[in-house]
Amino acid sequence: MSHSYAIDDSIPATAFKFRKTGGSVSIIIPAANAALLDVKEGATGKIAHTVTGELVLIPDRATPPPSYKLADLLAEVKDHVDTPDLQNWETMRPEGTEI
Repeated sequence: MSHSYAIDDSIPATAFKFRKTGGSVSIIIPAANAALLDVKEGATGKIAHTVTGELVLIPDRATPPPSYKLADLLAEVKDHVDTPDLQNWETMRPEGTEI
């Protein structure tokens, strides 16, 4: 798989420093660059090598994990679960300072 990548000179290049992290070498991607890539902590991707020696970061564009709203989650909860344990709980008298 061969791609040609052109550099967008309208976006200023960002300097970085390679850092030793355990047995690896890492870089920190500035927040502005992460925003341009639309990536957040925990995102995954690939590093590709061009034939001229550059490295290209390719973020995974898989379906993002679902985001939930409390109202949607509560709508899925049954209003009443009828189990012997719950019936006993509902009819139990206070034992201390619960009320």
